[in-house]
Order: sequence, then C-alpha cells, then structure tokens
Amino acid sequence: MNEDRFVDILIILGAIAIVVLKLTNVITLSWLWLLSPLWICAGLGIILCILTTIMYIIHDFTYKRRKENERN
Repeated sequence: MNEDRFVDILIILGAIAIVVLKLTNVITLSWLWLLSPLWICAGLGIILCILTTIMYIIHDFTYKRRKENERN
C-alpha cells in the first residue's frame, strides 16, 4: 500500500514540475498537450459512462422482452 502512495506522490510531483517548467518558459509545449493526460482521461471516463448506460438499457430491454415471452 505504501508503494502505491509513493507512486501517486511521484506522479503529482512530476505534474507540478512540468507545469512549473511551462510557467517559467523552460519548455515550449502548448497547454493543450501539456494537460492532455487530464482531458484524455476525462474523455475516456465519459465514453465509459456512455457505454455502460447503453449496455444497461440494452440489458433492461432484453430482460423485459424475455420475461414477456416466458409469460406467453
């Protein structure tokens, strides 16, 4: 558990270091690419939520259909 926390701290410190380097004009990456891990993760999270919702709707629809067919 301590190793996981250590890795998280290193990632956060690395991100802070990159932002500081950008603010001091040491690196010339655009903010879009500098912060791309954030928006890529957010986009993947949104896509995952949408796919989960679609799968739930399909499952619910097929479950109701199956129950109706069993009654008849």
